[in-house]
Amino acid sequence: MYAFDALTGATLWMGAQQPNYFLNSAAVDQGLVFATSLLGPLIAYDADTGEIVWTSSLASLARAAPVLKGRVLYVAGSEGPLYALDATTGTLLWSTPGESTIFNQAPTVAGGRVFQMRTRSHVTAYDARTGGELWEQQYDTSASLTAAREKLFVAADPNIVALDQATGNVVWSARRDTFMAGAPAVADGLLFVPSGAGLKALDVETRTLVWTAPTYSIWSPAVANGVVYASNLSGEWDAFDARDGTELWSVTTVFGCGGSCANGTPAVANGILYLPGPDNFLRAYSVPSR
Repeated sequence: MYAFDALTGATLWMGAQQPNYFLNSAAVDQGLVFATSLLGPLIAYDADTGEIVWTSSLASLARAAPVLKGRVLYVAGSEGPLYALDATTGTLLWSTPGESTIFNQAPTVAGGRVFQMRTRSHVTAYDARTGGELWEQQYDTSASLTAAREKLFVAADPNIVALDQATGNVVWSARRDTFMAGAPAVADGLLFVPSGAGLKALDVETRTLVWTAPTYSIWSPAVANGVVYASNLSGEWDAFDARDGTELWSVTTVFGCGGSCANGTPAVANGILYLPGPDNFLRAYSVPSR
């Protein structure tokens, strides 16, 4: 685990080496950094020093990114259970029974509920405070979930489906066309859906298609300051105007990767865009306000 200066890229600290690699994004808040490594423990680092504050073997097989909401850390174990831990101590607050495997599908927290997708194609909603099951629906997807505006968005092949967060009932469904690995993004009343047929922008309330951008992207986009950032499997990163899908700029970080690279999620903070890999480099770009 590395920490870099956000402005210069200088290395601030490097955490103790783990027996295996990290699989997904870390969660950061409360002065801590939380990360899961393959076949290793769940680790909480001090965000300033990189020292390990606590570890937990409960989610030692976790493959999905942990999610922090307030002082509670939610972690999905690959064998199916969902864990809620006290973020400051690592103490277990509650867990659910193991049902089926969970790989890259991180939990989603909204409206006092935790939503989890499992490989047996079930979306389950739990009470975020107690872990009690609230409802369950069956959908065929391997992507993560997105919650916004009291809706839960599911990439249910071959559609994108909006569910009512409280009941799990279908609010609307729209054609999505092709495989999707990441989660859609929501901003300014629009839902941005990556697919092999292009990045699509749908009206959150009506499912109306607002625009389509010609980029082959199946991973999660990011939205900031009216701009949508998406990866292209040919090693290209693209920026689009969120209002109409106009391409603003693109940059290719790696050539000749055979359509299997640039599969991370962009991050934007304090006017800087951070693009991960896939060539073992983290790149930072200035992003002017629009």
